[in-house]
Amino acid sequence: MAVYTLANMKGGVAKTTSVLMLGRVAAEQGKRVLLIDLDLNGQLSRLLGHWPAGQAGIFTDWYETHTLNDALTLLPAPGADFPLDGLTVEEKDLVERITAEARQYDLCLIDTPSGYMPFLRALLRVSDVWVTPTSLIPAVRQASAHYLLRMARLALAIDVHLKVRLLPVQYNPHLGSHRIGLEALRRFVGPWRVLPPVRHDGRFCYADPDGFRYAKNRPILQDYHHGFAALADASS
Repeated sequence: MAVYTLANMKGGVAKTTSVLMLGRVAAEQGKRVLLIDLDLNGQLSRLLGHWPAGQAGIFTDWYETHTLNDALTLLPAPGADFPLDGLTVEEKDLVERITAEARQYDLCLIDTPSGYMPFLRALLRVSDVWVTPTSLIPAVRQASAHYLLRMARLALAIDVHLKVRLLPVQYNPHLGSHRIGLEALRRFVGPWRVLPPVRHDGRFCYADPDGFRYAKNRPILQDYHHGFAALADASS
């Protein structure tokens, strides 16, 4: 069992898309995969057609899993009334729920909200690898690199052994500036912390032939195979 959490303070860096694509790659390799949506907006749940009705309350009232196919299962977003403070007990519930669910699968991928994350410590404790997707725009890549290193320091402060990785996302792969951006990231955080970059071709679309829907672009699947292999090495 391995748990990968995809997180970044910055929105629009392909967190949800990367959760979908990494889950798809793992499923193609015969692994049983659990996708967990912890974003209050429920973007992952909606993309997969499972936006739950009603109110979720606290973690212990979280919705049941939905089987997408033989290999993929979704634990949908907990709903808009998810508590935003006083999470001591709820954080413990979150760790127990994720751990219990993840034991039934080969891989667990967690999608998270952008910005403030009240259950941060709980996710640090339950994750094997913390993955921060980032574009290669200078300001975004710098902020993402600082965020990743903060997560590494925070994990050490709470006595958690956690591996951290950056996932560069190239929206216009032909641009020479992306090569410069990759080199800058590797110098700043260390080359072993930077996963192989993934490319998105930038075409606006809603669905591919397999039924996976994307809000802005179509990612290149083969690139995620390389990224998943590097993540598997990191968690082994």
